[in-house]
Order: sequence, then structure tokens, then C-alpha cells
Amino acid sequence: MSNEFVYVEKPFIEHLGKLGWGTILSENDDNKFLPKLTLRKDFDEVLIESRLKEAIKNLNDWLDDEQIDEVFQEINRIGLRKGLITANQDFWELLLEPPAKKNKNIPNSKPEAIKIIDFDEPNNNDFLAMNQFRVNTPGTLRDYIIPDVVMFINGIPIGVIEAKYPTQVDVEAMEEAITQLKRYSNTREDVHEKEGNERLFHYNQLMIATTNDEARMGSISSEYDHYLEWKDTYPIKLNSKWSSQEKIIQGALTKEGILNLIRNFILYDETEKGKIKIVGRYHQYRAINKVIDRLQTKNITSLLIKGLKSQTTGVL
Repeated sequence: MSNEFVYVEKPFIEHLGKLGWGTILSENDDNKFLPKLTLRKDFDEVLIESRLKEAIKNLNDWLDDEQIDEVFQEINRIGLRKGLITANQDFWELLLEPPAKKNKNIPNSKPEAIKIIDFDEPNNNDFLAMNQFRVNTPGTLRDYIIPDVVMFINGIPIGVIEAKYPTQVDVEAMEEAITQLKRYSNTREDVHEKEGNERLFHYNQLMIATTNDEARMGSISSEYDHYLEWKDTYPIKLNSKWSSQEKIIQGALTKEGILNLIRNFILYDETEKGKIKIVGRYHQYRAINKVIDRLQTKNITSLLIKGLKSQTTGVL
């Protein structure tokens, strides 16, 4: 059992478990060899089909099996023949404005928007975190990738975490973790061959590199200096004894927190280098939510974030 697993990876998953996430923790690396242990038929799959279909049914109990399969296939086809950032934006927009289906039980009914994720009632969703989530990488320099931790909401891989054991020079471990995330997502600028699996990241909302002592969050378009720590845990009272990893989990990865972050604190923007994905930083998250708490409304959130955007907001 590696120091990385004991000191970083296992505590990360166990902490999520205390916040109500379901967990699958492989201490002997079996997840690398038996796809059924990660709830899949094979290592080519990046969605957990059974849990996604079950979640769609639970959130939309008027859908029949054929309609549920249609919704699954629409999600599964996200990014077909598209680049990573475009596919990622397509999926995020699908989450916020999902497809509509007719209720076949009601004659002449109008199409009704379905729910892929219930943003208003977090406990209606299926939260799961597991380690050693192997994904095949056909046609690349390597046969497969194995992210240390993947977080799922309703069977959809919305977060990928790379853990490294801290070294005497922590910046080296952090840089190595970020490099690993960029390798997995085929976003290393100096490498022209495919080396990861972009499909896993079509659905990604958060990328986290952590040594436990230091944990930083970025997005699929983040460069190294755009990965930043989450230094506040609002609305949870900050404990000065928490490690950087504990702060990022308590501050951004509670059920309510991560849904709020996905729904209200993500933007896509065009730059000279192309499209980028921006995720709000902890101080923006805290400030805007304090305003919302005072006004008791959420319909101003997008306007506030767009206003903050001009102040070099977000993690690029």
C-alpha cells in the first residue's frame, strides 16, 4: 500500500464519504483489473450506465424505458466528432437546459423538460466517489489511464482528482499531479500525440491536484498557474487545523456546494488562444453566496458572475 494512497487518496474518499457521498475504495488495486468492481461492463465506458439510467428514472418517474434509453444515448454521444472544450460546454448546457420529452401517460401532453441532475434537492441525486478508475485509451501512446479518484453525480464523471505524496519540494509533487491531469485529458501543449481519453473529460466540471497538504482546483483548460487552492469553507465555519485538501472538500465538494458551483459558477469564454472554461474562485463563491443569502434569491447569480468576470475571475 503506497504512501500516496494512505496519506492522500484514501483520506480524500473517506472525507467525501462523511459528507454523504457513496464510496468505492479499492485498497488492493482490484479496480484496475475487474471492471465490474467499478460498476461497468468494460474499461471503455466512462459513464456508469446503470446508475445514470436509474437516476434519470428516479428524477423523472413518468419516463418509460425507451425514453430513458434515449436520454442516456444523448448524454453518451456528447462530443461525437467535436473537440474537448466544445463537448464539455455542450454537456454543461445540457445539464442546465436538458431535453424535453412527452409524458406518454397523458394524451396530447406538451414535452416536459427532464432532469439529469436535481440542482434544487441535492439528496435526490446519486453521489459516488471511487479510486483507481481505469479507462482504456485506444490508439494512444498508452493502453489505459487510471485517475486516482473520480467523482460521479448520477453516474456521470464530473470530477477527476490526482493525488501525489508530498515531497520535500511540494511544488514538484503539485506540478506532477497537474501534468498527470493534463495527460489524461490530452491537454498538454508540448505533446502532439494522444495519450489520454478525452471522453472522460467531456463531462468534467472540476480537476483537482492534491498532496493533502496542498490541494488546487482547475478546469479542463487550466494551465499550471491557474490551479489554485480553495482557502475558505463558507458557509461551513473554517477550521484552522484543516489541511488544504480538507478545505477544498468542505468548501467546494459538499453535495450542496458542488451543485452550486456547477450550476452558477462556471463560464466559457473566447480568448486569443481559443475557448476556455472558467470556474469561480473561493472568494467569489463566498461573496456571491453571501449576497444571495441576504437577498433570499438565486436569480441574480449569473448576473453577478458575469460582472465579476471583468475582474479576471475564475480558474482558467
